[in-house]
Amino acid sequence: MTLVLQSQDTLDTLESIALDMFSKVPSNGPLRETFDHFGKPYDVPEFHKIYKIVPVINYHGINLSWALPPLMDKQKFKPLQYSKWIIEHEGKGSLLSFLKSKVLALGLDCDYELSSTHSEFHISITLTENGFRNVNEVLIIVFR
Repeated sequence: MTLVLQSQDTLDTLESIALDMFSKVPSNGPLRETFDHFGKPYDVPEFHKIYKIVPVINYHGINLSWALPPLMDKQKFKPLQYSKWIIEHEGKGSLLSFLKSKVLALGLDCDYELSSTHSEFHISITLTENGFRNVNEVLIIVFR
């Protein structure tokens, strides 16, 4: 259950009003379920590998994914949105402009997901033929 109060009163006054009026509202069930007992997702050797997939269409690309700790409590500062903004930047000195200058990539996209158990960050790079042949060089540039 969520309660929102809007007023021109001070925060202390609003807190007092909320406690007076709503502290006797009964809970309608147990506390929210947590998933801590499952441990860290992706903490198995199968997720620490490179998978090469033959596409149905003529496409060369690389998808990089990171499993991160839950960042829901850090959303005030938007760390993944900020990282996405920096990595997706296409101006002078950006990752994509450097990869394009080396004729290794055509495009770059980032995405992220948040949950109460973990967060994920993804980078997808559309490679040129040269980039596909030199995928290790692309990876070195990304991780530099």
